[in-house]
Amino acid sequence: MKLWKVNVKKREIKDKNVSTEENIVQKLGGKEMKPEELFKEYFKDELNNQNYIVSNIHIIAISATDSLEWSIDLSDTSTVVSNVDAILADFRELFKRCCCEKLKLPIFKPDKAHPYYNAIRDLQIPSNPKYKQRPLLLMNDLPTINGNDGLTDTTVLEDLSQIKEIMIVLGTSGSGKTRTLIELLCKKYGIYFTGLVKENLSLGDLHIMIDHIFPRLKESLPKNDLYATRYSKCLLFARIYTLNYILENYGKINPCNWAILQLCPTVFFDYDIFEEITSEFRKISEQYLDENLQKLIRNISLLVNQETLPVILDEAQELIDRFQNKEQLGIMKI
Repeated sequence: MKLWKVNVKKREIKDKNVSTEENIVQKLGGKEMKPEELFKEYFKDELNNQNYIVSNIHIIAISATDSLEWSIDLSDTSTVVSNVDAILADFRELFKRCCCEKLKLPIFKPDKAHPYYNAIRDLQIPSNPKYKQRPLLLMNDLPTINGNDGLTDTTVLEDLSQIKEIMIVLGTSGSGKTRTLIELLCKKYGIYFTGLVKENLSLGDLHIMIDHIFPRLKESLPKNDLYATRYSKCLLFARIYTLNYILENYGKINPCNWAILQLCPTVFFDYDIFEEITSEFRKISEQYLDENLQKLIRNISLLVNQETLPVILDEAQELIDRFQNKEQLGIMKI
């Protein structure tokens, strides 16, 4: 435990988002209080009744354990929010289009030498964002804007998602779990993450998180879950903030388009925009995340007239081997 004496108004400590020892020195003019020194050495002005205001004297305690941000300096909240708004503003035309027509993925072009070239071409199957020479059957014939068609029956999942806090979808490989979840998100607003690395369409934010926290975890360390939850909040907040931004500024994007943007961000944004926004939101305080996450979820629920907002972690089993012998981790429960 380290103690720092500062002579500032209490509000300054909060407004300047102080989180590290460097912040305390540079932003607040703090002075570290050494354990071998007497308190009177740090309060000479006060003892002599000089250069101080009683209400401005504060002692800040810094725990010796790693911070949940892992030494990432917090930034001014308004600056971070402005940066995120600027990132999103670059895609105003895309967001306008999302609110009035169904997004279309690039179409797979079969080899002209293929014996069934014409038949395959006429199917208009989307191409894989990572491997354009391959068709993407997973995203073919998704439900239309009104969500009345599709290839799977999502009625049971829709009903269960209204009453279940946590729901596990199990099935054999290739049985249609992912397709069913995607079709659910085409009919109901929600958030999608995947544990896949090699075969995922173009999402990278969850894997950036995993690569970041894994080498910092300790075996059986109680705070492992806290570290994962902190980063997970930023991941989730990036998605929630983006959806709310679109709804507030451009109108009611249909859930199918929102699902497609999440599944294939590099197709429409040219890069994983959620990864960049997550990086920005890692610079804000835990308190801001906690207060505004639920606030934005409630606002979205009102705007789209939907009581619950499901958060899907697809292919979760892929993470089990990676985190073997580590304290339990996971996308936090909402």
